[in-house]
Amino acid sequence: MLPTPDNHYLGSREVRRRYNDISDMALWRWLHNEKLNFPRPTIINRRRYWLLTDLERWERARFRRSRVMRGDPHPLTKTGAERQ
Repeated sequence: MLPTPDNHYLGSREVRRRYNDISDMALWRWLHNEKLNFPRPTIINRRRYWLLTDLERWERARFRRSRVMRGDPHPLTKTGAERQ
């Protein structure tokens, strides 16, 4: 399958680089932390590959959760506009 924007894969080195050069052990911990819900890789010849769309979906979900945890209103709501 040829790479398209919908099925672009990143290897573990690229994934670690994407998240500020985390170590391989940190990536392993993320994969084994059920609360973190980090996307599962596809394994090909004992190498791990992540779909870019899965990583972006996970990032958006983490961003939304962090806003809710802080109690930040959505920037497009009236309350959010009043705060700016």
